[in-house]
Amino acid sequence: MIKTFLTQSLAIIVIALQSLKCLPTQAESISHSNSFPNDKIIYFLAQQRKNATAEVRSFFETGRLRSQDRILFQRPPSDVIPVQSQANAWQFVIFREGNSSFWMPPGILSQETVNLNTSLGVLSFRTLASNAEDRRYVVAYAESLTQEQLQNREVLFRAIVQKLAPNSEFTLKDDRAIAIKEFPGREITFESGEEIIVMRVYLVEQQVYALGVRYPKNNPLPRQTRAFLNAFELLEKS
Repeated sequence: MIKTFLTQSLAIIVIALQSLKCLPTQAESISHSNSFPNDKIIYFLAQQRKNATAEVRSFFETGRLRSQDRILFQRPPSDVIPVQSQANAWQFVIFREGNSSFWMPPGILSQETVNLNTSLGVLSFRTLASNAEDRRYVVAYAESLTQEQLQNREVLFRAIVQKLAPNSEFTLKDDRAIAIKEFPGREITFESGEEIIVMRVYLVEQQVYALGVRYPKNNPLPRQTRAFLNAFELLEKS
């Protein structure tokens, strides 16, 4: 039985926040010692409340915001959007340093920087995870890859997956090519008797992005999983 998605699939150890009360009450950065050394890396800009409104309904159907909705959430008029202390809302997050954005499902949030020692050398991932009672969601990115790591993307993907693969209780069920914009990636699915893990890995210029979800077979919530995976987007570089 896998204990946590990060420890046995991403090999990433998270530092749990005391509670969601620790989160900022406006659109400000989260700073954590021994975690993100640079300020203003993560921004919480908006949340989707439990009763979804019509203007963001498309997100829950497809995992994508319409263009007009994206402007609404990425450019809030007052820059002050409250974050609820209870973990019952989707959080819209921007990795500013990672040039990416995504929607994080409800849960207790945790973050850390983790070094993944692959056959091609060390990859330093910055991670953010949402921890719920029976499932976990994680988004991570690593930058400043070496020339050796960038030389062959398929070799790089295999090296990462070898380190991310869960224990022997899980078997590989699917491995397919995907892409985000023009950038290549892989989607890998592992399955055990009780749980499923779905991971996506992308190579975008000199950065690697990884996101994944672990959930029980008896409560898969496929729409929520699809929305989380499909909501990941690359931001235009300033």
